Order: sequence, then structure tokens, then C-alpha cells
Amino acid sequence: MTTVVIALIAAAIDPELLDVSEHLATMKVFSDGNGHYLVATKELEHVYYGDGERFFATTPWGMSVERDRIVRTLRDQRYGRMEQTKITTTEAGLTVTCGRRVTDMTHLDDDHARALLVKAVFKRLPQAFEPYVLARDDRGNYYFVERGRFPDNQRAFHVYVGPRGNMKKMELKNVVHDTVGDIFSTPSGDLRLVTSHPATTEWLRGNKRSKLTDVPIEENMLLIYNELGVYNNIRLGTPCDDL
Repeated sequence: MTTVVIALIAAAIDPELLDVSEHLATMKVFSDGNGHYLVATKELEHVYYGDGERFFATTPWGMSVERDRIVRTLRDQRYGRMEQTKITTTEAGLTVTCGRRVTDMTHLDDDHARALLVKAVFKRLPQAFEPYVLARDDRGNYYFVERGRFPDNQRAFHVYVGPRGNMKKMELKNVVHDTVGDIFSTPSGDLRLVTSHPATTEWLRGNKRSKLTDVPIEENMLLIYNELGVYNNIRLGTPCDDL
């Protein structure tokens, strides 16, 4: 009971912490034997990944049953299809699939699992920001904006400008964000996003106005996470960070 109370108090202070006390009784722990662990509730409804001390919530995409085995697909933007990132139950534990890599994880005995869970800290996704706007000019320069993904940082923005693979984070002098649109002012120019009809995305530098081509976010996740350079080496909190 003491552990649960401490967790609840900590969660109220630190928005990154999660209270998993209601799931503790059904949590199982799995290990690859190399310091990587998965914690899962019954039928893989909730899955957390970590190093045994800190666990991060994963984002499930879907679940299915194949030959009496439960398959849970996970959201990992570095991969293009759901089936490329999944967890499958086995007789000995689980297999984790990350693209072409498959890792076996075995089930820890209850005593070992309980000792680990009592000391563990559970946290929300480590990636605090998510893609918000992507556009490019006719010379191949990209303009990328990411926005805070949680209630406590939703009004925070970052702007990156440059060619694919070499984008630079810009200093923000001012941010305008309302129902009409957004303006992100940097020392070298303003990125203006007008959401009213007709919707436009422009880059303003002095008196020069350049209309940009919008690049749909959801259709270009592979580009954003694997090619722009903004998210190189970032940890998403999924098993595919390591496995």
C-alpha cells in the first residue's frame, strides 16, 4: 500500500509519471536476458517497455489472435506498416518484431517479477513532442514544426528549417497560435500557417513572401522520422529502440 501511495503522490507532482497500481495484479514481466524488459497486462492490453527500473508506455495500434497466440501491434513511426512492429505471445513468453528483427523474451517467475515491479517507475512516452506541420519550398528546403503532445506542454513549439538530413532548429522569437492560424517568428524569417479558407503556408523574409507546399504529416511519417534528421537517435519508448 505504501508503494501505491508514493506512486500516486509522485504522479500528481510529475506529469510524466503514470499510476499503474490498478494493473499491478495482472502484470507479467518478460526479459530478453540482455537488460531489456517488457511489462504487459492480461492479453497485452497494456504494454510497457524499459530497462527494469524505468518503463515507458507504448502506443498500441491493434490486437488480433493468430493460432491461439495474441498479436499486439505497436505504434512506432520509424516503420511503415503495423505488422512490422508487433508483440506475439509464445509458450515461453513473447517475441518482439521490429522490421526484420525478431527477439525472443522469456517470462520471469512471479517472485522475480514482483520484486522488479515494486521498485519500477512507469512513465509516459519519452518523446514529448510530435509532428505538427511539414512543408517545403521549390528548392527542396523543408519547414517542420513539432508541438508538445501532452496537456502540460501543448502550447510549446519547435521549428526546424533546411534540406533533408540537415535541418536546423531555429530560435523562436515569438509564436502566434489561435483559431485563424499560426505564425512562428525566427531570426531569419516568419513561418506563417493560415488555416482559414483558403489554407496557406508561407515563409516570410523581410518583404519577400514565398508560398510553401504542404506535406501531409500522416502520409510522410517515414520521411519525418527516418530522413529529415530531426529525430535521429531519438528514443520513442518502444522495444524497437533497442531490439
